[in-house]
Amino acid sequence: MSPLMEMEVWSALFNTHFFNSDHRSDYEDFVRDLTKQLTQHLPSRVDTYMSSTIQAFDAPWPIIQANAIYFSSSMLSLSDDQNILARYYAQVFGTLVGKLSRSADAIVRATSSSAVGLLLKFSNSLSWKVARLDRTESSRRGNDLEPTKK
Repeated sequence: MSPLMEMEVWSALFNTHFFNSDHRSDYEDFVRDLTKQLTQHLPSRVDTYMSSTIQAFDAPWPIIQANAIYFSSSMLSLSDDQNILARYYAQVFGTLVGKLSRSADAIVRATSSSAVGLLLKFSNSLSWKVARLDRTESSRRGNDLEPTKK
């Protein structure tokens, strides 16, 4: 698969035990590693991946819904593109809360819960970074406003 994507760095990712494991946590680790590679090496495609993945939220198969939920949440939690975050964060978060409370399928509810936690952790980290930047910017402006001593 990696030669088709023209990215040799991905060979190692597709050959990991995560990709071939029957354990859901291993699969989620694989998805996190995959989305990390996508956001780092193909940032111009993230919008396409997100819009395609969101369509799978309403798939008739619970495992497809769960995979789409985790993939999209991982993608959002690793993206630093403000346009992507503005476009998809609220939509995905709202869908996850709905799936968490209304889905009849345990895999969808469990994955939604995990994904909500992932997004909340990310948003707290983002809030902390923004607050830190605001304080730094405020202190710079404060220093710029102080009269210079001669």
